[in-house]
Amino acid sequence: SKLTDGLGPGFPVPVEITPFCHEHTLRTVAALPSCEGCKPVLRMGSSSNNQVDGDEIAVTDNGNYIVDLHFEEPIKDAVKMAEEIKATV
Repeated sequence: SKLTDGLGPGFPVPVEITPFCHEHTLRTVAALPSCEGCKPVLRMGSSSNNQVDGDEIAVTDNGNYIVDLHFEEPIKDAVKMAEEIKATV
């Protein structure tokens, strides 16, 4: 029941970003070639789940924000995506 056709469509991919210039970082991550087709959503409410359960930006234990990357198609190259995101954030 946990098998999928690929990473991405069944569950958003969380990315932790710093609050400083978070809107720019969100746009930069969305524009990465490996993230093509994703819809980045700043997590609101509790940082412990991916449900909107509040009006405030979710803050992690490290004081950062979480961007959930929603994909309609499986991620083509998850390793490349991880490398590009790590080089960005």
